[in-house]
Amino acid sequence: GWFAAVAFGSDPGGSDCHGLADDFGSYISAEVFDALDDQERQFLLDTSILDAVSVGDAVALCGHEARAMWHKVRTRHLPATTSMDGAIVYHPCFRSFLHGQLEVTDPQRLHRMRRIHAELLYETEQYEEAVELLLDLGYLDEAIPAVERACRQLISRCDWDTVLRWADALGPERVRRTAKLLGSLIPALCGARRLDEARSLIRELHANGGLADVVAADDRVSIHVAWSMLWQPREGLSLLDQYDTAGHAAGARYMLEVTSGAETVGPVRWVRW
Repeated sequence: GWFAAVAFGSDPGGSDCHGLADDFGSYISAEVFDALDDQERQFLLDTSILDAVSVGDAVALCGHEARAMWHKVRTRHLPATTSMDGAIVYHPCFRSFLHGQLEVTDPQRLHRMRRIHAELLYETEQYEEAVELLLDLGYLDEAIPAVERACRQLISRCDWDTVLRWADALGPERVRRTAKLLGSLIPALCGARRLDEARSLIRELHANGGLADVVAADDRVSIHVAWSMLWQPREGLSLLDQYDTAGHAAGARYMLEVTSGAETVGPVRWVRW
């Protein structure tokens, strides 16, 4: 209760702990932080980058010796709680204090811990969080595998803005390195109604032979290739005829056929559009 009372008293305008007053930071340091030994303090500083500190995450971040330290810190009367799965969750104000201390006293170590954290996020299939952290750290090449995996999740929920923001951050040269990234960029451009850019990219890839690799990496891209050509139906049909769409573009093909000629075109039956 005393920590919450001091926290509220230090920020009468709200609950944001990122702007802790100097006197409150000094209070945390004197009453909590300085009472711990060096190893405990370093453990708290290193793990302050985590939302919740499980024993597994602590070991992955700090090494095998962190297992014993995790159990030791857990018995301390710290401004922290324990989640349902047993992880330690630092009070936001305490975590902000720890993070600030590490940033001021050892910024290189903070950078290294965040890099290890990004690897941990990737290994635990938290691809979107891994991408954001790697991009923030400036590890653009290292972010590519995480971007490839995360984009499938983004496209499934039509989060075009994030795909395009990541593509801008990586730059055209990196995006064009892999068929998977190009296969994510095409539907994102179509979904964001940037159809001129989508058509230009598709035509470029078709001309240099790269579109075959993109479709082979994910044949669902053919749907977006077709829809991007809705106002150029003959060109769209020509593209579909040259690539194996695995039946994914049946509905789009029907629309292109309807708008490309004077003859009546029957709807596709018994085929999943």
